[in-house]
Amino acid sequence: MKELIVDISMYNDPVDYRGLKANGIEAVIVKAGGSGGVDPLFLRHATGTKAAGLFLGLYYWIDPLYDGKTQANHFCTLAEEVGADFICGDIEQWWADWSQWYAWRQGKILKSAVPVVTPKQIHRVTTDFVTQAMARLPTVRYVNYTSIIGFINAYCRDLLPWLPDYPLWIAQYHKTGPVPDLARKTLTWAQLKADYLPTTQPSIPVAIGQPAIWQWTGDRFTTESVDSPIDVNLFMLPESFSEWLERQAPEPAAVPPFITMQLNDYALALNVRAEPNTNCEILRLLVKTSVFCVEPGYGTWAKLYGEPGYVHSGYIRPLVA
Repeated sequence: MKELIVDISMYNDPVDYRGLKANGIEAVIVKAGGSGGVDPLFLRHATGTKAAGLFLGLYYWIDPLYDGKTQANHFCTLAEEVGADFICGDIEQWWADWSQWYAWRQGKILKSAVPVVTPKQIHRVTTDFVTQAMARLPTVRYVNYTSIIGFINAYCRDLLPWLPDYPLWIAQYHKTGPVPDLARKTLTWAQLKADYLPTTQPSIPVAIGQPAIWQWTGDRFTTESVDSPIDVNLFMLPESFSEWLERQAPEPAAVPPFITMQLNDYALALNVRAEPNTNCEILRLLVKTSVFCVEPGYGTWAKLYGEPGYVHSGYIRPLVA
């Protein structure tokens, strides 16, 4: 049987950490925080996990409305404080306004009324977070958490090219075992292992490869160790979890370079051209409020990052965060 991992946050209280260990749980992934804040039960969950002899993972909600490097530094400080065995960046926020998102979740407005973060902004914040976290804690294994179907494909396909370069913790919820629907059930660990483990594999694009961890329950069960809905995960790789954790993580491929730019103070608008040539087709117009990414190394012209088009480099300058 694949090794089991659980993830918990402020919504899981109390937790019998030693009960998890006694029932064969290999690791606990604790929410450290997100959006610059700290989960109220972070320290209790982290110290309880370590005291029970379980591997401690931490995850942090990456908010694309905040600076990625600042969030990563905050996360790494928390990870250093408790001696985390591995760390995870949580990539799933698509909304650009928390109050509107809450209103939708409460049924007050339609989902279509919630403003959406652009893929470029999600990409920029996420890559800044990952790069900074790995630079701060180079000997701690880093993992990305996301949903390919529910988030990446729907809101930020820009992340697809480099996701395979890092271990992946995937969220994908299957109906498993004899339960005919997604109603929450209270189970013993023996019942869960005997009757409710997934009987299929997650649906992952071939280019992504095998995820390291699969979150498959979706707050579906409560257990004898945690008297609140809990996420249960499977470790998916052929080696043991401890071997994977102790093995030196391979050096990831470099994130493609880009520089975030805006128009110079004296430029009111700028044409985006199909080729680096003043006589070619104009694809669109950038205005004073435009923020965009360019690839370095094109001299007089700048190539827009991840999309067609060139702009004259004399009319742009790096964005000052």
